[in-house]
Amino acid sequence: MPALLTCLVGKTLCESPEEDHWSLRNKAAMMIAQICTEFGDSYHTLRTRITRTLLRAFLDLSKSLTTHYGAITGLSMLGADVIRVLIVPNIKEYMSLLDIELGKKSNTVLINEATRCKQALLDALARLGEDYKQQHYQQQQSESRQGQPKEPRQPSSEAKKQLTELIGVSFARELFKHPDFNYIAPAILQAEGTTAAAEKQQQQQQ
Repeated sequence: MPALLTCLVGKTLCESPEEDHWSLRNKAAMMIAQICTEFGDSYHTLRTRITRTLLRAFLDLSKSLTTHYGAITGLSMLGADVIRVLIVPNIKEYMSLLDIELGKKSNTVLINEATRCKQALLDALARLGEDYKQQHYQQQQSESRQGQPKEPRQPSSEAKKQLTELIGVSFARELFKHPDFNYIAPAILQAEGTTAAAEKQQQQQQ
């Protein structure tokens, strides 16, 4: 596992930053997720320890963008619950960092790395939207077995406003263009509601 984590979140994996180390990170993320699925029941703390390691790497703004990319990708591969609880609430603050890096027009390496990180976030939300889509179809099929399942309505202006406040202006603009936005939007708002409820419950217990 340590070797896989190095391949996932190591700062430098090749001599040149222009080499395709991204594929290696993606492969490592898939393998780590598979190991957690296959051996999680036998090693109960495995998934928790890996999740904690990746979250620290994601939230540490002193780490390299290559490390952030690996952490985001690794977390998103661990499933919709991880995306919902650990990635979504941190997108807005993290995008404030990426927007700065994307503004450095003279540094093509940093721009490429920042673009990869932003795409990793979009891919994570797409996975969250796919999970919501499956739940949406299953619910409709259980309620009525006649006809094709209906797609959710286009998010309202108020919903878009809430999303923008949650994930930031620049990232919201990118998300609005996503072909599965109608599924991603309610999934994100559902995640925000779950997080808020958990925080409220924790405050009441203190």
